[in-house]
Amino acid sequence: MDVDRIYREFLHDLVSDEDAEDGDVINLIMDQIEFCNIMILNKTDLLTAEQLEEVKTGLRGLQQEAEMIQCVNGDVDLEVILDREDFDFEEVEAYSAVQRALNNCEHDDEKACVDEYGISSFVFEERKPFNREAFNRFVDDYPEVLIRTKGYIWFSDDWKHVQLFEQAGRNASVTELSEWVSAWTEDELDQLVNDYPDIKDDWDDTYGDRLNQVVFIGKGYEKAEIVKQLYDCIEKDA
Repeated sequence: MDVDRIYREFLHDLVSDEDAEDGDVINLIMDQIEFCNIMILNKTDLLTAEQLEEVKTGLRGLQQEAEMIQCVNGDVDLEVILDREDFDFEEVEAYSAVQRALNNCEHDDEKACVDEYGISSFVFEERKPFNREAFNRFVDDYPEVLIRTKGYIWFSDDWKHVQLFEQAGRNASVTELSEWVSAWTEDELDQLVNDYPDIKDDWDDTYGDRLNQVVFIGKGYEKAEIVKQLYDCIEKDA
């Protein structure tokens, strides 16, 4: 990964004039950081020792256990990275910042969870849908202290589809995914419940399986302030 770019764009949130599609690329990069067991830190010669340490601390906040290998011009001994058998899917997933927040942070915690690297995270959960226009305004003026956001949401004008909300640095996106189970036909739903009765364990009488569940990760923020902004986006009459 380009540590110089990470330092400039993510840690110091500089304005970027990149193409619009770059937001998808950055979200992909963040996914790769969170879900890996080796990080190759390239272009380390472009940063001072202090800047590089700042980048490493930020990366540790997103993925605690991955091995870090520093290099210049992508020059890495192949023996270090090839023929390894130490990748464990469940272990890597468990150490990602998003999964740690889901495992360790409760929605009703007064404060955000803080790890040893000073990265704070919290989980926002709410059954009622977001008002799309209000949520878009929130995204347009997104809190600069947030480094990474990821989760599933839904809007009051679309009771059918799950939406994936992602943010990395200055880039945020909402992508329509699959259908909520509760949007299926009655016959389809009855068959699903018959085959998988546990699906009803977290079922709401009004909203079914519809749920906003989003992990927020950053530094130096007040959870209560961001939660208030989110609730201001909730559709009150849904």
